[in-house]
Amino acid sequence: MRFKIGSFEHLTGIPRGSLRYYDKLELLQPQRDDANSYRYYDEEDLIRLVQIRQYNGFGIQLDKLPTFRHEVDCSEMLSIFSQTREELEHTIEMLSDRLARLKRHEMKLSAIANSENISEPFQMCGIYRICITDPEVANHKNTPEIVRRWMGYMPYTHSTIRIRLEDFMSSDGGPLPVDIGLGLLKKYFVALGEELIPPIQYSPISKRVSFLVTTDNLRGITKETFKPLMQYMEERHYALLDDIFGWIVFITTKNQKPLYHISFHAAIG
Repeated sequence: MRFKIGSFEHLTGIPRGSLRYYDKLELLQPQRDDANSYRYYDEEDLIRLVQIRQYNGFGIQLDKLPTFRHEVDCSEMLSIFSQTREELEHTIEMLSDRLARLKRHEMKLSAIANSENISEPFQMCGIYRICITDPEVANHKNTPEIVRRWMGYMPYTHSTIRIRLEDFMSSDGGPLPVDIGLGLLKKYFVALGEELIPPIQYSPISKRVSFLVTTDNLRGITKETFKPLMQYMEERHYALLDDIFGWIVFITTKNQKPLYHISFHAAIG
C-alpha cells in the first residue's frame, strides 16, 4: 500500500514539515514516481517512522540515528542507548533534586504559616556562596562571569544573605551589615562542574538551627531580630560558631512594600 505525503500526514499525525525534515536527514526517504514526480510512502516507511519517533522520544538525537547512507550496527546502537540512558538518569536525578527543593520551600512556607519559627538542630550540607554586595567581591574580575553562570542554574541556585559573626557579636543594637549573594549546595556545585575559585567561598557541613524571619527591610535587621533564636540557644547551652546565613523563601507584599520571608541558619556547638 502506498501513501502520498498528504495521506501519510493525515494517517500518522506527523506534519509534512517533519516528514520533509526526516527526508533531508536521510532517515525516511519516500519513493518517487517517475511518471508524476509524486513521493510515496509505504508500509516499511510507516515502520521506520515509528522507530524514528520512538528513538527520538527516548531522547536520542536524530543525527545519531542510522540513515540510508550511514549504517549503524548493534554495537553502535548499544553505545547510543547506553549514553542516552545515562543522560536520562542524570536528568531524573536533577528533577528529583528539584522536587526536593520545592518540598523544602513548601515546608518553610508551612512553618511560616504556622508560626513555627525555630527548627530543631540539623546537619546542613556544604554550601558554596558568592556575596555579590561585598565590595571586594563585587569588584573581583571573576564575579560577573560566575554570577551570570549561576543565574543560569536556577532553580538549583538560591539567594543568600550573610551576617558576619563579628558584626553580630559586636553589634550596638543598630542595623546589622548584610551581604547578599547567590549560593549552591555542594552536590549541585560538583554536578554542574564548578570549581572553587576566588571569590567563591565554601561553608562546610555543620550543625545548624534555622530561624524564620519576616521583614520589610533587609537593611533593617538588628540583633534584636534574633532574640528568640538566642534565647533558644541559651536554654540549650549552644554557642554561635560562625556567620549567620539565610535564604529568601518567598516575597509577598504588604502596604505596597515587599515583605521578605527569610530562613536564617545559625551554626551552633
